[in-house]
Amino acid sequence: MGAQLVEVTAMSIVTLPQGAADDQLGISFGGGSPPQFAYVDPKSPLSGQVSVGQYCHGISLPGVDIVQLQDPSHLMNLIRSNQHSERRELMISNSPTYIDPSVLPSYQDPNASRSVLYKHTLPTMEPLGVFLTGFPPYISRIDPNSKLHGALQVNQTVQALVIPGQEVFHLQSGGFTNGNVIRRLDETSHIPGRQLVVKDVFIGKRTAGSNAATDDCCVIS
Repeated sequence: MGAQLVEVTAMSIVTLPQGAADDQLGISFGGGSPPQFAYVDPKSPLSGQVSVGQYCHGISLPGVDIVQLQDPSHLMNLIRSNQHSERRELMISNSPTYIDPSVLPSYQDPNASRSVLYKHTLPTMEPLGVFLTGFPPYISRIDPNSKLHGALQVNQTVQALVIPGQEVFHLQSGGFTNGNVIRRLDETSHIPGRQLVVKDVFIGKRTAGSNAATDDCCVIS
């Protein structure tokens, strides 16, 4: 039987105090996956909001939601390196299983929740300067002048495009080629709140059954 979906409504959002260092939060995580609260100091600013045994499935930072977290050290590094960010919000659940809605059709696959996803908020009405190649689409180049330079990384694979008010466009939708992703982005450039969902897995060009239409490089203009 496949992994069971944890609905978004089962999540609680906990805001970390801006400027608070990780050693001032009074929390620690065990060594399992996903990160599980192993200790909450009674004097912690999070006391009463999180409990030992709960799980952290994601963190929201300025411009990006990082979800399906696997490694406690990765989570603590994100908390530490964004100490002074205006937004640090943890996604907390009582369940160890969470699969993000952007890859929802994969929930029957037990491996679906084993990849960290980066959900980058896209600017509106301006060139993105991101080049996509292959199938599934992956990032082959990022213009140095792009607002996403330093956020997106070359070789990350595109998992989904989330556009408010529309169905999520993802690998299970059919026709999820680099050209179609770019067309969707061009057609919705005026809509705020769009997210490009990527993960840190490189999938090279197909050698068998390759399709020239999906192997060509395209630019998100």
